[in-house]
Amino acid sequence: MNVWGSWCPPCISESADLQKAWESVQRRRLPVRFLGLDKMETPATGLSFQRQHRITYPSLAYDGGVPILALQGKAVATPTTLVLDRSARIAARVSGPVTASVLTGLIDDVLAQG
Repeated sequence: MNVWGSWCPPCISESADLQKAWESVQRRRLPVRFLGLDKMETPATGLSFQRQHRITYPSLAYDGGVPILALQGKAVATPTTLVLDRSARIAARVSGPVTASVLTGLIDDVLAQG
């Protein structure tokens, strides 16, 4: 799960890495889902960002911040990436931009734990 915004320079810089990690997960047929949480902009602006950066994994449009509030302070910085385990517990958190290699490594670690 990645909290992002099109106005956020680190979010822009990590977008290609997130897409690369997503493609790797898909190619390897791992039981993993990606989800973006757009923060503080109109749905049209967020969708435009996704198209411009060729992001193919799903992302929720900003809706007043309800999903972000539900994270109870676990993703206060933008960007923040959370890796959840099979029980939906936070297994890893990266506050700031994440690279494809770091993210796929975290995913592999979580999957290896069962």
